[in-house]
Amino acid sequence: MQLAQETVQLLCELLAASADQDWTRVAEIHSVIDSTTADARKLRREIRQHLPRGLLLAMPRPDLLELLDIQNRITVCVREIARPVALRGMRFPAPLQTILDKHCSLLAATVGEALTAIRELDELVTEGFGKRERKIMEKMLTSLERQVRRCDAQQQRLVRQLGKSEDSFPVLDAVFYYQIATALAQLADACGEVGEQLELLLAR
Repeated sequence: MQLAQETVQLLCELLAASADQDWTRVAEIHSVIDSTTADARKLRREIRQHLPRGLLLAMPRPDLLELLDIQNRITVCVREIARPVALRGMRFPAPLQTILDKHCSLLAATVGEALTAIRELDELVTEGFGKRERKIMEKMLTSLERQVRRCDAQQQRLVRQLGKSEDSFPVLDAVFYYQIATALAQLADACGEVGEQLELLLAR
């Protein structure tokens, strides 16, 4: 999930740069997002091709591959948000930008929690864990679920604000705003899937 975390942080920077109309910076960040998305896809392909099926792993092979798939989906979502912003020179009206900034910060924190939970579970599976360690892990997953709900709530605020203001936007801009809102929701959903996958691992 390291690459997923990097792309979400880059997305926050890109949206801030677009608000400042720093289009040179937007183009630079967009290029890095494209590159990181390609890296995530390459990593998934290499692990799928070269990870031996009989190898004893701390994390079962199917679960590892599922987490890689989720990471790839997150990076693709970020790319799909960044692309119209960069290529169309899109800025968000002030009321939307305020909500969007908060939403992006929440998403970055949520992906960070997902990454921390993955690392913690990987370490616990490797070293072995008892009742106390299991409770710590369960607490982390509960916190991750709470963060996902916060993201959902913020996304709903964004959509409500869009609904209030959409008549004042050019039609094509409104379409892109809604597409971006949908992609942001998919990012939060992907983080929720990480939590669900880790809960399944913990239950075994």
